[in-house]
Amino acid sequence: MVLNEQIQAKWGPILEHEDLPQIEGTYKKSVTAILLENQEKMMREQAAQQHGTGLFLTENPAGSAMAMTPDATGTTGVDNSGG
Repeated sequence: MVLNEQIQAKWGPILEHEDLPQIEGTYKKSVTAILLENQEKMMREQAAQQHGTGLFLTENPAGSAMAMTPDATGTTGVDNSGG
């Protein structure tokens, strides 16, 4: 049960956030904490597969689709003049 207590402590600010409905009962709180932990783990694994890193916040690699997205003026911020 030590691991479960650590997970509940980690996710405590979310589990007990005043703007969210109160989670009734220790079983529901425990299961919710485990679901949050599993979701975080899955997202990290997915990010590692897609980007080769386990971090959520990384700089876009040069030439990635996000780096080439035009802004409101229609420019990409990339010099495509070749010169």
